[in-house]
Amino acid sequence: MADTENYKIVKSQLPLLGGLAGHNFIAILDPNDQVIHELHGLATSKTGKIKPIGYVPSDKLYVYNEDSIGGFFYKPSQKQAVVFEGSYEEVMEKFYLGEEIGQKINVHNFRYPILGLGRNSNSVASTLLKGMDLKDPDLGMALTPGENSLLLPEEELNLIRQDWEQKDQDPNSIQAPSQSKYDDIRSMLKGLLNDTDGSYAKKILVDHPEEVSRFDEKIQQHIGETQQLVAQENQNIQQEQQQGFSRSI
Repeated sequence: MADTENYKIVKSQLPLLGGLAGHNFIAILDPNDQVIHELHGLATSKTGKIKPIGYVPSDKLYVYNEDSIGGFFYKPSQKQAVVFEGSYEEVMEKFYLGEEIGQKINVHNFRYPILGLGRNSNSVASTLLKGMDLKDPDLGMALTPGENSLLLPEEELNLIRQDWEQKDQDPNSIQAPSQSKYDDIRSMLKGLLNDTDGSYAKKILVDHPEEVSRFDEKIQQHIGETQQLVAQENQNIQQEQQQGFSRSI
């Protein structure tokens, strides 16, 4: 059943240089104001490494979600403003549109300006908000170079949004999932904890063979690594015992 509680899209600002400057980004909050998704523009080296700021000509500007960067930047104490509020489906529809716009930005391989003085991560946030047809509020007096600058022309952003809306209305198109990965995992864990006869575990094996296979591979890898550590430790013990025996003779 769809969640009728309100989710939020917020423009949030990570403070930099003690709050003198700021990094704007997009965050999705659940009804309990817990962050579940983010979109960032970040400097990236030519080897693909994310950097706090670009400072060489080869650095590029790419858009990432929380999975790509391995975590969240959002904190409730940050300067922020709610730019959209609605059901899970309504909020996630705009989030997925933001991801689509981010992919369009990434295709351009935009150069990251030296020390962020130009169209930068703040420009990404402004472009995503414009593309999602949301307001781009001013979050305060912090220095935010690049804010309000668009990486893609407004006409192109309108076309991307129109194409996305048409695809969403097409019954033959692939629809966005009705539930987040976080909700899926939470529901799965709850089911396993309450599984008294093994029936739910069997259902998981049937419904999610790929996830189970990946989990099994990780377990086997962990077992192999543990066995290697045990073997090495046994070898060290044997060597110490032999050395002690030699000294006692």
